Amino acid sequence: MTAFFAIADALDAMTMNRPYHEAAAFDEARQRIVGGRGTQFDPAIVDSFLRVPVRSFVDAAALSGICLREQ
Repeated sequence: MTAFFAIADALDAMTMNRPYHEAAAFDEARQRIVGGRGTQFDPAIVDSFLRVPVRSFVDAAALSGICLREQ
């Protein structure tokens, strides 16, 4: 379960505006997660993450009032 939350936390940190950096586009964040596959992130969880359609993330963010940039 913690491996799942590691990806969720990283995705949130990269795609949300912070005082110290602007939000990255979802595609960029996704590539960073793929880059951490096997080192920072559990490969099986990354593989599962990649199977979720990008549109699902965008739609879920919109339900929360968040505008997630795809590119």
